Amino acid sequence: MQSQAERDRAALDLRQAEIHVSQDVHAAAARLKDARATVKTYETQLLPSLKGHLEAIEKLLDANDPTVNVLSVIDVRRKVLKARDGYLDALWEVKQAEADLTAALGDPVWAGLPATSSGR
Repeated sequence: MQSQAERDRAALDLRQAEIHVSQDVHAAAARLKDARATVKTYETQLLPSLKGHLEAIEKLLDANDPTVNVLSVIDVRRKVLKARDGYLDALWEVKQAEADLTAALGDPVWAGLPATSSGR
């Protein structure tokens, strides 16, 4: 009876570990998906838009447009720098999410890392 109880307990522990791993994988995959979407937004929308706006305002300043002054150009440049900072943060988040997913999967090959020579 004791060995039956130990076997039942081991089966429950195994099931609990499987559920935990599954939850970790799903959470890491969702985090990675969100992080990649944020990077894509920066690359396709925010950064190109700000770059275009900066180019336009610099042209107006060069053309001596009275509605544009140096402070407005500085303001747009500051916004570009903040957006680039956010973009770098988003790239970092992607790498962290990839590391979390790799850890949850327990497979260094998924991340493109060389497998250890532990007999595999």
